[in-house]
Amino acid sequence: MHFHEVGAYDALADIVGCAAAAESLGLLEDGVVITCSPLAAGSGFVRCAHGRMPVPVPAVLNIAAHTGLQLVSGDLAGERTTPTGAAIVAAAAEPGVLPPMTVRAVGTGGGRRDTVDRPNVTRVVIGESTAVRGPDRGEVLAIESTVDDMDPRLWPSVLRAVREAGAWDCWTTGIVARHGRPGQVVTALCSEQVRQAVTDALFRHTSTLGVRWSTHQRVTLPRRSVTVPVGPPGHAQAVVVKVGETPGSALTVQPELSDAERVARVLDWPVRAVCDGAVSSYRQAHGMEVTPVAP
Repeated sequence: MHFHEVGAYDALADIVGCAAAAESLGLLEDGVVITCSPLAAGSGFVRCAHGRMPVPVPAVLNIAAHTGLQLVSGDLAGERTTPTGAAIVAAAAEPGVLPPMTVRAVGTGGGRRDTVDRPNVTRVVIGESTAVRGPDRGEVLAIESTVDDMDPRLWPSVLRAVREAGAWDCWTTGIVARHGRPGQVVTALCSEQVRQAVTDALFRHTSTLGVRWSTHQRVTLPRRSVTVPVGPPGHAQAVVVKVGETPGSALTVQPELSDAERVARVLDWPVRAVCDGAVSSYRQAHGMEVTPVAP
């Protein structure tokens, strides 16, 4: 897929502006779910750097075909969903309707192309889910490749590249490969939407000649991130903890290790003590049984 005008100033402003807005609104935090209603496809033709294109333009249709982005034709003339907009929504959101929620904020953005019978606006609604959530069930792709001819010092950069391609998690498993050579099986967990990107990352960053994948069923706990204080009064530091829960109870509370390491350096505590302190701080704040922690 080729974006002919993705370097234009307006496209860069769209991408950077949306990323900054998502960060500012907390939409990139763990546990946040972004959904998007079907997008208007539009109709007719548009002129771009590559000539006269039919609407929806090929890039928008390819993004929809590869990611499950929902388009509706309706009766709107002209280009209503651009490649840049489609790419941002496909990367950040899941298709769906407005979920049950307690609404906390509403934002409305208006465009310059007005129609007689409807407003040309995009609305963002932010809220807290009112649904009683238990463990989530769904499908996950496991993408794997066996490699026995690569410098082992390169594996950290491989795993980083695979995560940056969209994998939720990835790791290597040591094996004895063909002809008795030591090797690694690299495994990545991801959604179907990013399968091609993860596969491309494996081909680009490893010496493999083949990649395989399979579909698995999985169940996951609803999770959220909470900031808790750790440290003596007057010198407490903020640590983010991940909370996995079922309705009415928190089953797991784990601090972010990078936060714990940072706070350990500031307080001159062992990292283990910061982790224990973060869990105790969360439990105390939520009326759960607390075990005293000393550095």
